[in-house]
Amino acid sequence: MKKTAKLLGLAFLLLFPVLLAACSVSGASSSSDTDSSWQDVQSAGKLVIGLEDGFLPVSDFDADGARGFAAESALELCRRLGVEAEFVETAPEDALTMLADGEIDCVWAGSKTVLLDDSSDELSYTYFQGDQVILCLASAEIRNIADLQGLAVGVKTGSSGQKELEASTAFRDSLSAVTEYPDTQSLKAALDAGEISAAVMEDLSAALCCRESPDVYAILSDDTGTAPMALAHDDYCTIFRSGDASLAAQVESALGGMIADGTLTVYSEKWFGSDRLTAQ
Repeated sequence: MKKTAKLLGLAFLLLFPVLLAACSVSGASSSSDTDSSWQDVQSAGKLVIGLEDGFLPVSDFDADGARGFAAESALELCRRLGVEAEFVETAPEDALTMLADGEIDCVWAGSKTVLLDDSSDELSYTYFQGDQVILCLASAEIRNIADLQGLAVGVKTGSSGQKELEASTAFRDSLSAVTEYPDTQSLKAALDAGEISAAVMEDLSAALCCRESPDVYAILSDDTGTAPMALAHDDYCTIFRSGDASLAAQVESALGGMIADGTLTVYSEKWFGSDRLTAQ
């Protein structure tokens, strides 16, 4: 009897990490016998990943394929899972439709703030974060939000920054124009060309501009003058179909291992210049 109890205890300890991973995916319910999502990925030998283009340092596509923090971390994760990574360009406004239609197995590094709400039934796992800030040309001598009065501002379509700008009626009405751009890359190009005086964008991208060209760009500070002014916050996550709990659990477990052994921190510091990981 004691031997049986010890064996049951050992079995529980071995299974506990898997059970924990399955339960901590946001929105996940217990897997049923019909959930073959992980088995399907194994059989196909690849994980089809939806990834946003023009969003460095998070993700981008060039002649050599996908690059950025999200792409590099996904490649390592798939290596650990024993499958290939297949990247598909996925615009935020199309991501959930492509997921529902089975064109992709998951959305990678999507903004939870933008893509999901309380009525969403998709499964998600949050693992890094960022803020929406205002990037200007250093030569413009724009130092605070009041200096933007009467000027044109650009914003990425569908971003949390756009939502916050639309909600801030007084600030929006003080501007001469608000122009939408499809991605961060085109938003930055508009700022460089003088089409707009300021760009509302993810601080991850704005900080990269400032690191690469510190004399060219500046991020507006908050009232204290010691930190960037954050218009909105973004939690970035992997997103899965509601019925794909077994796949979600495998990916979360692998991401958890990459966090635990420091791999994701190395990638974060490489691409973001700091550790931007966050707990679930």
